[in-house]
Amino acid sequence: MYIAGHGGFRHDRCMNATKFSLSAVSALLATALAACGGGGGGAAPTPAAAVDPAAGSAILLGSSTQLANQCAPENSLARDAQGNLLSGYRSGSRLIEQSFVRAYLQENYLWYQEMPASLVVPPIYTQAAYQDGMSSWFRDLLSPQKNTNGARKDRFSFAMPTADWKAQSQAGAVSGYGVDLGVLKSEVPRDVRVTLVTPGTPAERLNVARGDRLLWVVTAAGKRIDVVNTEVQEEVDELNRVLFKANEGENTGFEFRPVEGGEKNREVELSAGQYTAPPVQTTRVIDGAGGAKVGYVLFNGFNLLAEAQLVKAVTEMQGQQVQDVVVDLRYNGGGYLYQSAQLAYMLSDPTLTKDKVFERLQYNDKRRKDESLMRFLTVTSGTEGTNTRYGQTLPNLGLKRVYVLTGNNTCSASESLINGLRGVDVEVVQIGNTTCGKPYGFTAHDNCGMSYFPIEFNGVNDKGVGGFDAGFEPTCKVADDLEHQLGDPNERLLAAALHHRQYGQCPATASTKALGGATQAVLSDPQLVRSPAQTSKFVLP
Repeated sequence: MYIAGHGGFRHDRCMNATKFSLSAVSALLATALAACGGGGGGAAPTPAAAVDPAAGSAILLGSSTQLANQCAPENSLARDAQGNLLSGYRSGSRLIEQSFVRAYLQENYLWYQEMPASLVVPPIYTQAAYQDGMSSWFRDLLSPQKNTNGARKDRFSFAMPTADWKAQSQAGAVSGYGVDLGVLKSEVPRDVRVTLVTPGTPAERLNVARGDRLLWVVTAAGKRIDVVNTEVQEEVDELNRVLFKANEGENTGFEFRPVEGGEKNREVELSAGQYTAPPVQTTRVIDGAGGAKVGYVLFNGFNLLAEAQLVKAVTEMQGQQVQDVVVDLRYNGGGYLYQSAQLAYMLSDPTLTKDKVFERLQYNDKRRKDESLMRFLTVTSGTEGTNTRYGQTLPNLGLKRVYVLTGNNTCSASESLINGLRGVDVEVVQIGNTTCGKPYGFTAHDNCGMSYFPIEFNGVNDKGVGGFDAGFEPTCKVADDLEHQLGDPNERLLAAALHHRQYGQCPATASTKALGGATQAVLSDPQLVRSPAQTSKFVLP
């Protein structure tokens, strides 16, 4: 969700991604996954038919392997700084790249039968700027069908530049100012809040805090914009660009109303860039009712950095003999499925997970041979970038019950954690709001510097349950609390989990008295603006 002006929301879906090779993680799968197609070779592709040039260009027919890695002259993503094609690529055309995209979808897309039947590329896709044209072409080939809620069934498939995908999924890098902004109300009077502050960034050093409300922005050109009240469309457009798609090195002034109160606003200047956000930001042990030890872990993403950090967090909680654990997934958009299978094992009683399926991957009818299953994983992967060595036994807490804190930003691999645990009868007590509803997964496939992520599989648990595209409804419905820091026992979701643990039921109300002194209640979850790479599920690096 972006800030709204007279023209409504603007969402630039033009993005891209990369090609990864399978590592030692593949040894942890019950059956091997098929590697992505690529390279050249085979018979030359042929045009689908002769068409009127005014209507567009005929698709070239052939397999994705035949059409792969033949790059358009205007595609700078396939070239180095001197304009030379990168290794593995050869000269081609935009039409060949567009034909590759269609062929790959026909072979691998879960809903390929619902794709538009036309074999013509209209001029709009060839005349647009390269990335706009390619990503629009990809998006418009996707299934137009609606789900039972009336939403587009495929609102998740995406494409993005390979370099961006690598930075986000491997190194945990995010672009911005070191803060995550959540939109509580996009229309005037707007309410834009800080939801997370990346540790070690200038924003943290300048005391920007979760819950601070953004009032004004001063652009690099010196223009002061009223975030709360402006209705000038040009200013709204500039706010959306500056806040959510700022240029590298761009300096922007911010004026916040501090969450802790007081009359003086907080004014800071921050520089946009790439920041590494640790996926595990907080681990602590709370003294619960009856002298019990309750572990809490704030976990925001399944990227390569997460594996070692999760092992460390669980080991610390194991050393303190916690009797219950609260996993805070409210801002966890997903990531690598294998790490979800590891975390599920680390949390749960091993007698419940032994020889059981964490998630079965169901592909389209052309790929029945690829159908695979992932069991609960008991050892480290040793994948480069995880800071782990292959085959080390994971710590285990032996729990039959797990508390999870969720919201509408909880997606994909995070939802798989809930579904996988429930599939082996681990009790999952869900506190917060309904999850985003993304049971589907992807494989990154690079072609000419763009990586494409059509939905390729649906995931089901050991009981065959999946298809949760409406999201998981919480056991206790509690709105996000931006008046307290995450991990504070008085924060509304965590307080509700501790209440449920003590009394075996949800709090009667979200009142300040019942939930430990929260001030003004926030009625809905903040909407985060994120790259699709941060809200998706991928089997392996």
